[in-house]
Formats: sequence, C-alpha cells, structure tokens
Amino acid sequence: EMQVPSWAGPALGLLVGLESAGSVGKCVDALSVANGVDIKAVLALGAKAHDMRAGRTGDDAAEKEGSIRCKSKLRALADADWLARRLGRTLVDPGRFVADESGYRARSILALAALTPTPELPATHIRRRAFEFAKSYGGDAVDVAVAHAGGLLASGAVADLEAARTELVDEAFAVD
Repeated sequence: EMQVPSWAGPALGLLVGLESAGSVGKCVDALSVANGVDIKAVLALGAKAHDMRAGRTGDDAAEKEGSIRCKSKLRALADADWLARRLGRTLVDPGRFVADESGYRARSILALAALTPTPELPATHIRRRAFEFAKSYGGDAVDVAVAHAGGLLASGAVADLEAARTELVDEAFAVD
C-alpha cells in the first residue's frame, strides 16, 4: 500500500470531498507541477483519494482510472529517479520525465541506451533497462538498439557490441 505522509490528512479530506474524479485529478496535476512540492507525496495522495472515493461517488470507473493514473506516474517517478542517479540530475529531470512533455521520456531512455558501460553499470544492464523502459513508456525499440550500439562503438566497447548483436536485433524487431 502506498504511504501518504502524516501531514496530508487535511489535504486528503479535501480531495475525497471534491465533486468528481476529474476535480481530484486536476488538483493533483496542479499540485504536482508546483515549485517546491514533493511530487511523490502529491501522487500518493491523489491515488489514495481516488481509492477512498471509489464506491462512494457512483463513478467507480473514473475513480479507478484516476488511481491508476496516479500510480502510473509514481512508477514513472521511480524510474526517473533511477535514470537521474545514473545519468545525472542535469540530464534527467524527474518532473519532466513524469509529465513527458515533447517526448522527454524517449530522449531520456535513448540517453541511457547510449551510456558508456562501467563496471558498476555494465552494457548488459544498460541494454536491459533501456529496452524495459522503452516497452513501459512506448519508446521505439529500434531507436534504443541503435543508440545502444552507437554508444558502445563511441566508447570503444566493441566486444560488448559483438556480444550484444543478436540480442539487439531480437529486441529491436520483437513482435509482441
């Protein structure tokens, strides 16, 4: 279960008391882009409010959809934090990754795919995570494969590229 901060009780009460699931969503969206706000707490609060409203408002489908949207954004935030730790906060802004304005997620995923492997983050791990993120967020697997191959070539990791050749082709042209 998602943890809502103890200070959030009054805000949660206000969200639960709003007229519609859409109103809850609009409040959560507005709060999540405000400067200095803990986005994770806001999204957890939104998901909890939708969950609490389900069964009480007569529009369970809208409440469930709102809860799923908040939880999906929480997963995107966790992934963005992971990317920011690997690529640097100057290259990945978790808030922009969650909002996904102008293809920001796709560019972040390609930056990961092109990353130079290190002992702490080997090429196999970079490749696996980049393809996972592309699949989760609707990225282009061919672009990921090309970015990864280019990153390996640019870093001189030719042996890693040769070892990954079959996997890159299989992932890039996989049929679901």
